[in-house]
Amino acid sequence: MSLSSIVLVTGASSGIGHSICKHLLEKGHRVAGLARRSERLEALKGEFPDSFLAIQGDVERVEDILAAKQQIHSQWGAITVLVNNAGV
Repeated sequence: MSLSSIVLVTGASSGIGHSICKHLLEKGHRVAGLARRSERLEALKGEFPDSFLAIQGDVERVEDILAAKQQIHSQWGAITVLVNNAGV
């Protein structure tokens, strides 16, 4: 993974997903965290305002995934890495 990676992490609000986001941000990557409850991502947004996007959405809803993709693409460009961590 290059330092210019644009990473989408699903299930980013807690646990492994949240830890992955924080680690990648500390390494200099741009990270979009997708979670059903995006308010849990506000601490990361505050700590990394220029390199973190908090996106509310559910991986089971196609329209949420498409909206997240569009938001990331318009902000930074194409997603280069996907960490599909969300689980039910």
